[in-house]
Amino acid sequence: NGQTIDTTCVTTGISELFANINGNNVVLFPNPAKDKLQIIAPGIFDVQIHDALGNLILIKKSNEKMMNLNINNWASGIYFINIITSDGKTHTSKIFKE
Repeated sequence: NGQTIDTTCVTTGISELFANINGNNVVLFPNPAKDKLQIIAPGIFDVQIHDALGNLILIKKSNEKMMNLNINNWASGIYFINIITSDGKTHTSKIFKE
């Protein structure tokens, strides 16, 4: 019938979520997470985490390019993570807590 089907598949990542801030990668994994969440970003960064209702759950400042969070006591559900780099750039990601 002359139709073209695009079979391109883009993986958004179940185990890792990559975002681009100023040409540098921010990595959050695993996603979904059960007990721990690791964040890797270019340089020192701040993290703000909200639950699906918008309640602020956590504010934390990194001392290095990597942060490990214990999320074992968090309720299962969706959380939004704001990563603010030292130059003021903000990236928001969604994670799923099992």
